[in-house]
Amino acid sequence: MKLNFGAGHWQQKGWINLDYHTGYDLNKSLLRQFPDQSVEAIFTSHCLEHLPFETILPLFKECYRVMQPGALMHITLPDIDIFSRILQENDTEFLPRANPSYYAVPPRNQRPLETNVQEAAGFIFGWTQMECDHRCFFNYNTLYLLLRFAGFTKINQVPAQQSRLVECNANTRDAGGGYLGGFINGDSVAFSLFADVER
Repeated sequence: MKLNFGAGHWQQKGWINLDYHTGYDLNKSLLRQFPDQSVEAIFTSHCLEHLPFETILPLFKECYRVMQPGALMHITLPDIDIFSRILQENDTEFLPRANPSYYAVPPRNQRPLETNVQEAAGFIFGWTQMECDHRCFFNYNTLYLLLRFAGFTKINQVPAQQSRLVECNANTRDAGGGYLGGFINGDSVAFSLFADVER
């Protein structure tokens, strides 16, 4: 059994999608319905930051419980250290370069850097009617500590698309913007944190 946290309505063959928009509330249910050591892989990309911070440690403890020995979990999150660096260095070119179809066009290319960073990091969000705001923020150190406190000891930060969970390295879009059906959202790679976690 393989679990994908927060994929919306997108479904990848062989994976069970746990998402609020498809009727599964990770915040309330965690992984209680899954037996001990029944899961061979977990993938989550840009999902955990939408949960309350107090849910993260209990969720990671549940991940540890349900994962088989040797199972892998790949986690992708916005990296708050990157957003902090953008502001500290006044790097006005970073977001347009990272996601040109979104940040290099009006109105975003005409807004102050702080506004675009706030939006990209999730402090403000254009889809407030969907309650998609970010509720917690991570860098590698906070992620590492939470995973250690949940019982994991094999935790590694990895480059984009170099997970040991190989099937999760596929990009969702080709160079022309066409949908490929993979796991990695190319629009957010430049400001994301990637980690492989082994049970």
